[in-house]
Amino acid sequence: MMSEFLVQYFSKIVIAVISLLTVLCGGAYVVKIAITKKKMQFVGNENKTKINDGHRNSNVDMNATSGTLCDNQTISIAGSPNAQVHIHATQTENSSSEKSNESTNSNEFIFKKYDLSEIRKRIKILIIDNDIEGIASLRKYLEEEWQVDAIKDLDHYSNSRLLASQIICVDIHDVGVALGYNDGVGLIKGIATKYPNKKLILYSAIASYGDLFEEALAYADKTVSKNNRTEFSSAIERLAKELFNGDKCIDSLYDKCKLVKCLPEGLTRKEFTQCIHAAIDENGNVNADSINGSLKTGEAVAQLISDTITCCTRG
Repeated sequence: MMSEFLVQYFSKIVIAVISLLTVLCGGAYVVKIAITKKKMQFVGNENKTKINDGHRNSNVDMNATSGTLCDNQTISIAGSPNAQVHIHATQTENSSSEKSNESTNSNEFIFKKYDLSEIRKRIKILIIDNDIEGIASLRKYLEEEWQVDAIKDLDHYSNSRLLASQIICVDIHDVGVALGYNDGVGLIKGIATKYPNKKLILYSAIASYGDLFEEALAYADKTVSKNNRTEFSSAIERLAKELFNGDKCIDSLYDKCKLVKCLPEGLTRKEFTQCIHAAIDENGNVNADSINGSLKTGEAVAQLISDTITCCTRG
């Protein structure tokens, strides 16, 4: 009798369990989720599985990071139209690469902000023109806002007045002779090649240069007419602001260094930016050795890049 009773008792339990499973699964689907240690690691990121059945809400917190599940994935349970499982998961295999891509698209460093009055105190302008007397009026006008120096020609690239200046204004005629050039076109190219960090303005008495100077225009950051003092001053202001704007400064350095071929072949703007960011420490110091090691620019160019970016990080 006892054994018969036990058989009936356990039979009822089995039937109840089967009935419960049938209700939950709706008799239509069997959802099988295979989780292996190789594909999934539970590392403590808080994920929430939320089950809604229309009349009651049950929240279950799970500490899990999935290598295969997608974030915000929803699974509906057949047979219970209002029942849904919302899975919030983090992909361990892909998240690191996605984060890396995001970091290169946004600036990781907080560059210093300068107002125009501060920039004017830090920027030095050098005008190279064989007719010093002829540009006296222009120089006086610019000196109302900027620190301006002027020389008749450049005799060597180590000229102290050239080294001390960030923006170089070159007349298109009758300069560069001391360095073997026929005119300012050659001189502009020479300065750009030697110092890709310097801003270069090519100017003349005429507003248009035609096809003759098309090649030089690629090396000049700006071309202006020296008879238009307002345009001249505006060009200087724009370039000066770029020198103290971290993002624009990096872009400009990439363009100029690529133009004068002092970067590895095929290096992208994104890769260049990443290398510059990696060279900046938490105090705003820019490591020239790191730049040279990554970009293979040579010590001299790496130091120029370092010094230029330092103006944006530390002043």
